[in-house]
Amino acid sequence: MACKICVSYHILSPAIDTRTHVEGLKRRLKLAEGHVEAGRLLAFYQVPKPMNFFLEVHSDGKGVKQILRLILSKFVRRQPGRSDNDWANMWRDMQCLREKAFPFLDLEYMLMEFCRGLLKAGKFSLARNYLKGTSSVALSSEKAENLVIQAAREYFFSASSLACPEIWKAQECLNLYPSSGNVKAEADIIDALTVKLPNLGVSLLPMQFRQIKDPMEMIKMAITSQTGAYLHVDELIEVAKLLRLSSPEDISAVEEAIAREAAVAGDLQLAFDLCLVLAKKGHGLIWDLCAAIARGPALENMDISSRKQLLGFALSHCDEDSIGELLHAWKDLDMQGQCETLMMLTGTNSPNFSVQGSSIQDIIHLKDCFELVQGVGGDGREVQFDSIKKVLSVVAKSLPIENGNNWESGLRENGKFLSFAALQLPWLLELSRKAEHGKKLIPGLIPGKQYVSIRTQAVVTILSWLARNGFAPRDDLIASLAKSIIETPATEEEDIVGCSFLLNLVDAFTGVEVIEEKLRTREDYQETCSIMNVGMMYSLLHNSGLECEGPAKRRELLLRKFKEKHTPPSSDEIEKIDKVQSTFWREWKLKLEEEKRVADHSRALEKIIPGVETERFLSGDIKYIEGVIVSLIESVKLVKKSILSDVLKIADTYGLSQTEVLLRCLSSLLVSEVWTNDDIMAEIAAFKGELIDHAVETIKTISLIVYPAIDGCNKLRLAYVYSLLSDCYLQLEETKDSLSMIQADQTKMSGLAHFYKLIEQECRRVSFIKNLNFKNIAGLGGLNLECFSTEVYTHIDESSLEALVKMVETLASIYTDPVPEGLISWQDVYKHHVLSLLTALETRATADSKSKSPENVQGFVSQLEQSYDFCRTYIKLLAPSDALDIMKWYFRVIIPIYGSYGNLPDNSEWQNCLIILLNFWIRLADGMKDIVSHESLGGNLIFNPECILSCLRVFMRLVMEDIVSPSQGWVTIISYVKYGLIGDFDVDISFSAKPWFSLAVDLEPLQKCFLYSYHCCQVVQQ
Repeated sequence: MACKICVSYHILSPAIDTRTHVEGLKRRLKLAEGHVEAGRLLAFYQVPKPMNFFLEVHSDGKGVKQILRLILSKFVRRQPGRSDNDWANMWRDMQCLREKAFPFLDLEYMLMEFCRGLLKAGKFSLARNYLKGTSSVALSSEKAENLVIQAAREYFFSASSLACPEIWKAQECLNLYPSSGNVKAEADIIDALTVKLPNLGVSLLPMQFRQIKDPMEMIKMAITSQTGAYLHVDELIEVAKLLRLSSPEDISAVEEAIAREAAVAGDLQLAFDLCLVLAKKGHGLIWDLCAAIARGPALENMDISSRKQLLGFALSHCDEDSIGELLHAWKDLDMQGQCETLMMLTGTNSPNFSVQGSSIQDIIHLKDCFELVQGVGGDGREVQFDSIKKVLSVVAKSLPIENGNNWESGLRENGKFLSFAALQLPWLLELSRKAEHGKKLIPGLIPGKQYVSIRTQAVVTILSWLARNGFAPRDDLIASLAKSIIETPATEEEDIVGCSFLLNLVDAFTGVEVIEEKLRTREDYQETCSIMNVGMMYSLLHNSGLECEGPAKRRELLLRKFKEKHTPPSSDEIEKIDKVQSTFWREWKLKLEEEKRVADHSRALEKIIPGVETERFLSGDIKYIEGVIVSLIESVKLVKKSILSDVLKIADTYGLSQTEVLLRCLSSLLVSEVWTNDDIMAEIAAFKGELIDHAVETIKTISLIVYPAIDGCNKLRLAYVYSLLSDCYLQLEETKDSLSMIQADQTKMSGLAHFYKLIEQECRRVSFIKNLNFKNIAGLGGLNLECFSTEVYTHIDESSLEALVKMVETLASIYTDPVPEGLISWQDVYKHHVLSLLTALETRATADSKSKSPENVQGFVSQLEQSYDFCRTYIKLLAPSDALDIMKWYFRVIIPIYGSYGNLPDNSEWQNCLIILLNFWIRLADGMKDIVSHESLGGNLIFNPECILSCLRVFMRLVMEDIVSPSQGWVTIISYVKYGLIGDFDVDISFSAKPWFSLAVDLEPLQKCFLYSYHCCQVVQQ
């Protein structure tokens, strides 16, 4: 068999060599063996194919897929109850077919077809495993879900009844992917069709359901299937959601269908509840039912507000033909609502009118006018009509005559008019007249007025009814409404609304009386100005209204004018008023303008000076005005408030001297402790030029009032004062004005403007030094020489030293020779600081010198060195004689502390102490040498630091070589300090070297050495 197949597949080619020929044969042999195996499998699954089929099968992929589906179909039908092992073998055989004969097939496709076969065979558990994928291929979740859904639909739609096994299989199939949204939607449909709808009386076979295009039809079937089915609202909505009608629009459509069915069945309460819900959702298709229910009979929980809500919704969505009818119904409802509100608020009822259980027909379809007078004879009926007309005449002028009808015929033919006039109108008039109803406030229905009284609401209701039925209200009714709206307290918007009502008056002068009455009762400035502006606008509108014909033009004019309410009338408009209107309007306008001017002045005064008697100001009481202004200015000493600009305006308005007021304010500000310099400068910034222009008055005020009151430690405030004085004196120098001088020694100044500028500069420089009283440094007439040095020396420390040095140097430069007594130099400041440090060090060391120990001596010498290192910079700046005096002090400071030690032990500790001290002295001698070399000491000075330096070096060598014992060394240096460093530096050098020669006498081998040092360092002034 194999040889025959090889022969049939063998094609020789003379172009290939033997090896290639052999490899080709092997390849073809292997392919032939695969085809044989594939043919065997196809024959096994009852789909036999000839061998030549496999040669061209790659070009017929569609046919191969059909073969696979046929294999699976026969495999399922031939033996339905196959085991899992049989299906596993089937999958292996399908993979073998692909490998041997159909390599072009997608493995994922084969797995999908295999899983489809499993689902058709009902092998759901095994299908779950293969849907997750195999070791060689995996299915995407989307494709797996689609397979499950398709299989479930095939089962479901093939069901012949709702109880057959296919329904169960479809559900089991969907249970393979319970978490999928798409799968769950399919399961919901099966649940709705097999459980929910039958419970509601609707039984449909799956194929019947498949033919229904719109799921809403099934909902409608459920609603109408049996009596009372519409009552199951929640169940119907749940079924709709199961049928994929889950959007807000779909749910609203279901609720609409239920509401309409409920209305048809007479269940108006359910229809009403659903209509309210749909109205809130904005479902416009239900408007007709909302309108019908709103105008229908009373229901539980249905009040006027609910009716108006439904009717308003219907008006928003109705067609054009229904607008007029619904608007009339709305107005009737609104009227009924206003009456019911007043009844509940007052606890009163109109005759024959019940709040509870009332309906819209109580007003809209009240009894015929003849029924109102039932039982009354002809004469009595006429009396009743006359009484009703009398009530109407209180609020209305007359009923418009239309089509030739008069008052009598109109009332007799319109039962609604007569009903309201007979029942509600007297009651409303009573409410509008009772005083107690004017105190209770309720949320108002008037635009611009948040709350109104019950009386006002009653008037509004009457006016609404009159306008609704074509009656013309009387002026006193309109005026009463306007008065209640602009009742104090009133906002500008409320005044405008009230004015708009006044414009409906036939007699315009009635409006003038109302406005003037409110103007007299108002005390608040803003409210007064508001009613005045309204009066001006009222006059202007009446003038402009002469040109307007008809309500539309007057309304347009009103809107335009009140949009421009913040714009005052132009001169042309005012002139137009003057020409057209009567003398009354001109006089009234002038009166309002004068009252507004007075109100503006009073408001300004009250704002600046609370509690002021504005009448005395306006009457020109100068003494009172001056007293109030002075008290106000004095108050800023204790309380920081910006009043300068306002006070100057008052002074200008009421004839006071602005300069005097300005200077008094300046005085109060400068002596106040609650104002900072920055605050003061900001306050007077706009008026500083005026202060400088009146330099003489400003200088006198500062010199006599401000300066004596300022604490000398408040250096920043003093600096600001000096700055003002400098500017003022500079102004006098430029204008060549004269000022009688207050200071006695000013002739020593180079110029007062320059002097105060320097004083300001130095005062700011030392402003950080706490407790330094700058008045002890300088006064208005010059430096305070009596206290100058003491104040400076008292406040010298390391932080203030440089600032004080610079200040003393600058201030001393003011004076030329001769230098006045008491004036110190800047070097004196350094000298005092260094001496203070040395004195403090000496005092501390004296207190610590009770214990005789080398450690104490070394510690003190270390402190001396630190002090010298710190102060040497200052010492170099001093005069040579002062510098040398301080250096000598560094030598001598050891005596008061250690001069009484007596004989000391000759040990290494004291020897080290002596060497440390000598090293320090050598540094001091070097420093003295630098001082002498840089400055000529002049005079008869016989001093050369080289002598001391040489002796110290020799002496230290003796100590270090143990030729001089520590006790001898200490005796020698103490003797030197006591006898060699006394007096001035012009002493004989032989005297200063005496201690060293005394030591040399005792040590004969060293005599020559000291003598040599003496001759080397001797300096003789020729």
